[in-house]
Amino acid sequence: MVTNTYVGLIKPIMKRKLTHSPGFKKPIMLLLLAVFCCLKTFAQQSIQVSGVVTEALNGKTMPGVTVKIKNTSFGVATDPDGKFSISVPDHGVLVFSFVGYTPVEKVVAGKILNVQLTSVQGSLSEVVVVGYGSSSKTNLATATSSVSAKEIKNAVITTIDQALQGRASGVQVTTVSGEPGADAVIRIRGNNSLNGDNQPLYVVDGFPMPPYVEASANAYGSSSQNGLYGINPNDIESLEVLKDAAATAIYGSRGANGVILIKTKSGRAGDSKIEFVDKTTFSKTSNPYTMMNSPEYANVINQGFALQGQPEPFTDDAISKLGEGTNWFDAITRTGVREDATLNISGGT
Repeated sequence: MVTNTYVGLIKPIMKRKLTHSPGFKKPIMLLLLAVFCCLKTFAQQSIQVSGVVTEALNGKTMPGVTVKIKNTSFGVATDPDGKFSISVPDHGVLVFSFVGYTPVEKVVAGKILNVQLTSVQGSLSEVVVVGYGSSSKTNLATATSSVSAKEIKNAVITTIDQALQGRASGVQVTTVSGEPGADAVIRIRGNNSLNGDNQPLYVVDGFPMPPYVEASANAYGSSSQNGLYGINPNDIESLEVLKDAAATAIYGSRGANGVILIKTKSGRAGDSKIEFVDKTTFSKTSNPYTMMNSPEYANVINQGFALQGQPEPFTDDAISKLGEGTNWFDAITRTGVREDATLNISGGT
């Protein structure tokens, strides 16, 4: 095409100039000679490069990969067998690109060039797993909150509800009592029912979890326990909270109070990973009770008897001999020490 363009432009010039000035023929011939020399030089420097594009993980051929000469608009695509053929200047650079894979640049050094492409690993902060599959967070039309495994790993928590506390907007987390393993009260955007249950639906790896009730050892009969305490927070990959009517559309009436989607870690193809997490924490009572000592307690007893018109049981001499006594709150509490060691080994083919 370059040759035709130049010849098409030069022929009219030759015809017009040769008619009026026969001496102009020599410069035109020199110009034509220069053009053909350039084309010949370009043809000598270009080589035909062919090869196959495969996937680095499994070695399968990849059709439809764009093979483009760098800094130009010229390129081709691989055929159904992953093969390509393109004319490239010697020592030129080819760029191989495909959606979901890291682009690769290769300098042409021969006629055969085989390339492997590596897939790009997705980020949990960009992809939200919902009841009907997964969706890009920018394209998700429902209200969700996400808690990643990194946030859970860096926090000192024992149950999943503690992982949600303060980390998901519109989610309120409280406990019904101070008993270890007590049921967590989780409200997503407040209460939706006056008489019914307001607890959200838990879905673990796609399986809805039924309500969990365990018999209590106290004298008040059965009490509701936290049914999620059996899941190790370090085994969780992500937590997703569905808040609005989209949850009802997916899970029916069970999702009326919102849905908490729990995805646990699983093996992935690639290199094996070994992760060791060791957490040591110390805890103590933040607002301890102020207890009376023995003389103060005796004086309070005397005041009670005096208000009733009865003689005081403790004399001043008896009170002075009581001493400080025992602070029973200090006797039954101490600084708590907790150590949590977790070893995770994952991998796959």
